[in-house]
Order: sequence, then structure tokens, then C-alpha cells
Amino acid sequence: MARSAHAYVRGSTTRFYDWLQRASTRDMPIGPPVWICGDCHVGNLGPVANAKGEIAIQIRDLDQTVVGNPAHDVIRLALSLASAVRGRTCRA
Repeated sequence: MARSAHAYVRGSTTRFYDWLQRASTRDMPIGPPVWICGDCHVGNLGPVANAKGEIAIQIRDLDQTVVGNPAHDVIRLALSLASAVRGRTCRA
């Protein structure tokens, strides 16, 4: 987890939800309680092909699935994307 901010985000699910509990929920979208990934980040998304060769992007890791607010998955994925992009050393 110490390699980069992105690695930290990926490896700190418990800390993310601790932070989320302390954060102001006033501006957070509230969705109906549904099954969510619980650990939605860039590394858990990937291509999956069906028998026809059609490819879709799906969540590949569901070991932390819980019933919760779907906004939590969106927030965690956005944090993961932002940290992954900021950690890149791309030249314009």
C-alpha cells in the first residue's frame, strides 16, 4: 500500500468506509439499499467475454459485497480513478 496513493486506495477498504461514516452525508446521494460491490475500484473492473465473443466490462471481485447505498460504490470508484490518474507520469 505504501507504493502509491492508488495502491493505498485499493488496499484500504475499511479506512474508506470509516472516512465515509465521518464525512458529511448532507451532500451525498442516497440510493435504495441494494447489493453493492463494497470494494469498487479500477483493479476490480475488467473485461469478460461470453460464448459469442462479446465483451463487457464487469466487476470481477465480489468478496466484499454488501447491501448498501449504491453511491458508496460510485464514490469509491471515482476516488480510485482519480488516484490512478494522478499517479500516472504521462506526458502531454
